[in-house]
Formats: sequence, C-alpha cells, structure tokens
Amino acid sequence: MGFEALVDVADLNGDGPLPGGVWDVSLTTGSDAAPIGPDHEPGLDTSPRRRFLADSTTVIAYFGVRGTLAIDVGGRPHTAGSTAADSLAWNDHDDELVVTGHFPFHDVTMPVSATLTLRRRDSDRVYEVIAALAAGDDGLAYTAAVPLTRAFVDDPLPRGTWEVFLMLTYSGIHRELRVLAPEQPIELQVWRRLRHTPVTTTRAPEPLAITVGRH
Repeated sequence: MGFEALVDVADLNGDGPLPGGVWDVSLTTGSDAAPIGPDHEPGLDTSPRRRFLADSTTVIAYFGVRGTLAIDVGGRPHTAGSTAADSLAWNDHDDELVVTGHFPFHDVTMPVSATLTLRRRDSDRVYEVIAALAAGDDGLAYTAAVPLTRAFVDDPLPRGTWEVFLMLTYSGIHRELRVLAPEQPIELQVWRRLRHTPVTTTRAPEPLAITVGRH
C-alpha cells in the first residue's frame, strides 16, 4: 500500500503556519500509528531539506539518528537525549582536562560541528569549548580539552560546579546531548593563581559535572 501526503508548513489546514518546535511524522492506519522513515526505499536521499518561510523562519525536514522523519520549525536548539563520555584524562603538558566520547551519527557526508557546553549550577553562566570530531565504526567520536590553569593564554574554567553537554550542529539543526560521566572520575590538584585548587568530576551513572575548587 502506497501513500502520499502534502504538508503545507506555511499554512497547515488553513490555520496558519506549523508552530515552532520539532514535529515527529507518523502514519496512522485505523488505530495503529507508525513513524515514517525506518523502512524507507533503498537509495532515498536522507539528507536534511531546509527551506525558509516568508518571515524567514527556518524549516528543516530530516531523518533523525533512529531513522525517523521529523520537521524542525525554527531551528532552535533542542534536547536530544544523552551520551556517555568514554574517558576523562589530564593533559599535564597543557593543563587541560580532556573529555572523549562518541555518539551514533552515521551520516558523515554532511558537515557536522560540535561544542562542549558547560553550565554552572548556581548561575546562568555558560562556558564553551570546541570539540574535535572524527568518524569511527560507532558513529562520530569527539574530543574536547577544557583549560584549567592557563590564565594568561586562555580563559580557564572558573570555580564552581559545571554540568556538561554536547551541542551538535548540522544543516541548520542544533541538538544538545547531556553528557554522562564515565566509570573513572578525575580527582586532582591544579596550580592556579599561586595556590593548589582541587578539580573533581562525577562518576557513572551520574551526569558528568566538573567541580573546580571546594563546593
């Protein structure tokens, strides 16, 4: 059984444009509903399709990491679940905390960028670090180095407890993953501003958080 459906995003059923947000697309037959996408025709071009409404609102039709079709109206950042970090390591040469991990993203033909975003628990302050990406058998691997002591070269991560997220950007789509802590946490003392400062991280299965100083 075949089907065809036309979705007028600019004027849905005469009620105006489709509201902003991410809309999952499914097909309902009788009392059964099934997401569209996982069993698509072989050779179908699954790259995101981006268009603009008359008011310049971005509309993107795309297949998510599970192969299901969705429509993103507005292109704003949205939460897309979580991903566990593979490891944490201290780079003694550059005084950096290195976070590595991977996530299931297999359509490496499209440009993808990633940012490690840290949010301080007791304020609205945000600290961002560019994450390097590399294609692997399990999707895309990422590596991000968080500076902790280089006050005269970079702005080091300030004191406080920082929750860690990974922001992915591709074809105008912004998706944020909560980073979960690995099995082995980090506990160390770093030398900054003429005194030793403790740096600790949470342990799996908790969400990853980095604490600089005593809190």
